Amino acid sequence: MGLTSSFKESPLIQMFFSVTFIVSGIIVILMQLLALVLIRPFSKRLYQITVCNLVYLHWGQLIWLCDRWSGSEVRVFADDEFVNICGKEHCIILCNHREDVDWLAVWVLADRFGILKQAKCLMKNELQYVPLVGWSFAMLEMIFVKRDFAKDKKTMIDGFRSYLTYPLKCMILLYCEGTRYTQEKYAKGLAFAKEKGLKELKHHLMPRTKGFVVAMEAFDGQIPAIYDTTFGVSQSDSEPTLLNLLRGKKFIFNFHAVRIPIADVPKTEDGQVKFIHEIYEKKDVLYGHFLENDTFTGFDHRTMRVMPRRWAPVIIETFWLSVLGLPTLYQLFLVLTTGSAVATATALGIIVALYFLIKKMIGETVTAKGSEYGGNKHRNNVRNGNSNTAADVKND
Repeated sequence: MGLTSSFKESPLIQMFFSVTFIVSGIIVILMQLLALVLIRPFSKRLYQITVCNLVYLHWGQLIWLCDRWSGSEVRVFADDEFVNICGKEHCIILCNHREDVDWLAVWVLADRFGILKQAKCLMKNELQYVPLVGWSFAMLEMIFVKRDFAKDKKTMIDGFRSYLTYPLKCMILLYCEGTRYTQEKYAKGLAFAKEKGLKELKHHLMPRTKGFVVAMEAFDGQIPAIYDTTFGVSQSDSEPTLLNLLRGKKFIFNFHAVRIPIADVPKTEDGQVKFIHEIYEKKDVLYGHFLENDTFTGFDHRTMRVMPRRWAPVIIETFWLSVLGLPTLYQLFLVLTTGSAVATATALGIIVALYFLIKKMIGETVTAKGSEYGGNKHRNNVRNGNSNTAADVKND
């Protein structure tokens, strides 16, 4: 292990960046609350623009973590149409839900196209209570569901329709699988598929279609396109987790993206349900190709593009480290070396509290136990069947 790797894996360094992220998040949340009180009563449009720009001051640090600290890459397999129009229109992204960090990888993808700050998502109600990040989700008018469709439908319709009048182009992320992949959940999905006479998937959970159907009802053809996006992490000796990114481990995030005009989506509920199942059947074959080849290259005509990193996250991280990170570290050093016993005990208590808060935040990104990871071992264990059927289904 080199000096740089040892430095990045130091718990003290990880704590340093984590504390900066937490304290800056508190500041951003307070500024968003001020915007809620002082701006929203007079201009909802200005409030929405303000909170989106404020949250980027927080989320940008996670992009810096991926891009610069870990050196991770984003590879996009897409045609010119997708690359030229992404970020310039409202869109729904349909993405598979495989890894602990797939949400962050999508954030990095969104940042490449300059639309991270206006990203929207349908998520579990309890996530809005996750410290800092969850609170920001609530301020940004994300849609929270309680897994009770009778009650959630109106919430979803109202939320989706509100995005049509949003002052910024929204990227609306839908994970139709509903939850991250584990072997236990996969087995339940197979049983459901057999019961309903559906085609079994080899690498994904069976998609849940209600959220998509409600979205189509709410948008009523007013959103231009759907982006069918399939995600995969290239083989690595490390598990693709937030903690390993914090340790400076590099990953290669791969996205295969297809733009589907909204006119190509069926108008009926039955047609939309069939549409989603067909999308996931194609995703499954595509992901099988990825598992076999460690790339989406060769599956169809879409070429690989390594999307360039933006400088905004670097500026954001430098700013927070300058005004918070280093001064906080210096003050902590003074307290621990020259402070009274009470001051020292208080400082240590704050450090311990922040440590457990960090564990809580990282823990929310970890898949439930039962799905094994780790390099080639991880790659082999996620297979649920042979993936040599890629030739059977090719996207245009």
